[in-house]
This record gives sequence, C-alpha cells and structure tokens, in this order.
Amino acid sequence: MPGWIWLIPILILAINVRLTYLTKADIWHDEGYTAAIIQQPIREIIAITTTDVHPPLYYVIMHVWQLIFGNSVASLRGFSVACGVLTIALLFLLLQKLFSKRIAVFGSF
Repeated sequence: MPGWIWLIPILILAINVRLTYLTKADIWHDEGYTAAIIQQPIREIIAITTTDVHPPLYYVIMHVWQLIFGNSVASLRGFSVACGVLTIALLFLLLQKLFSKRIAVFGSF
C-alpha cells in the first residue's frame, strides 16, 4: 500500500482539528499587531519592521495573503493552518524517505 494512502486521513484529521477551533478564541495581541501591520503598503511594512526583532518576510507574506483571502480572524489564522498542514505532509514524506512508512505514520501524529 503506498504511503500517501496513510497521509490523506492524517491530513484530513489535522485540517478538521485546526478548522474546528479556528475562530473559537478571541483575537490575541500578536494577531492584532499583525493585522494592523499588514494593512499597510509593502514599503511601509518593511519600514515599520526594520526596528522589529522579526524580519519583514512574514508580514509581507501575510499582506499578500490578506489581499487574496480577506482580513477576517479566520483568514488571518488560515495562513497558520495552511503552514501547519503543509508541515505535517512534508514531515510524513521526509520520515518515509529516511526511515519507513510506519515511522512516517506515527511521526505525523
């Protein structure tokens, strides 16, 4: 049985868990800060974040993300959901290549 057969239910579970709680909590301080920053033009984002401890790449990516998906709480958190699910898929593929399908399945949980 190919490894991706196991990956599909793992990803469905990961997406389901993340989407179930996507908008349950109020917006956090860092999410509000991000939402305020990404409303600015990209040049302004870079200027604002030059004194920040975090490089501007995240804010630039989030700026483009909110142009595509909007600036609701769900869409702002959606980027983290997408990154989290992608990380699980990449971890599965890496573990399968380095070790075995069994380790990839258990490691993806």
